[in-house]
Amino acid sequence: MSCDPLITPAGITFSASTAWILDRTYMRDELYLAAHEGGHNFGLMHAQGRRFKNTMLGAPGHLGTVEEYADPLSAMGASNLGAYAAPQKARLGWADVVNVTSSGSFTLASAETSPHFIRVRRGSNDTQWLWLEYRPSAGILIHYEDETTEPRASQLLDFTPDTSSWFDAPMPVGKSWTDSYTNTTIAVSSSSAGMVTVTVTYGSEKRFGPAKLPLRPLSSPSPWTRPGASTPTGMATSLHTVDRK
Repeated sequence: MSCDPLITPAGITFSASTAWILDRTYMRDELYLAAHEGGHNFGLMHAQGRRFKNTMLGAPGHLGTVEEYADPLSAMGASNLGAYAAPQKARLGWADVVNVTSSGSFTLASAETSPHFIRVRRGSNDTQWLWLEYRPSAGILIHYEDETTEPRASQLLDFTPDTSSWFDAPMPVGKSWTDSYTNTTIAVSSSSAGMVTVTVTYGSEKRFGPAKLPLRPLSSPSPWTRPGASTPTGMATSLHTVDRK
């Protein structure tokens, strides 16, 4: 994974993973550095954030703004030792993922000790998914996946988009969110033994029909006259007026 073609001084070509290791005068936290660069050696890219204006998630097909290194809860983000995000763990084969496509309730344990995650389909579109994982110190992390998502990266959504911080991005336990575009609802409630229950509900999706045009009154048609012919005597040019002299 993440192998590049290299060449030895003797001219022999081979493939290997490579990573930059910075001097400690530049990067003081060697443990974070090892976790981050190790992720690159595994084939992972950065833990990004995907932001939409005034909402956690924009309309289907809308890219929003992607911010590099934005996820503050992943070692593939900026300067932290958090566990890799659920989509990246799944890519490495370190996760047990349940795909959710119908309404139901699901239990999640801490992602720091459990490999179990849920991947919720957004409405009826099989190319758009919401990855959910539980971090006891933060809440529910929701990562988005659609056609534009780089498969080696992860994209965290911001549950509180009215602030500029990513530290308040997780959904708190006890809260719910409804996607206004697909009527998909995610609700999180506490459970016993440090676990949470996630309830997913699919409502009727909005259907957008053709635009309705305003009705206009029809004007009265004029009689047809053969080109070059004169109007018959006694016949007006309106169908509704006839001279009967």
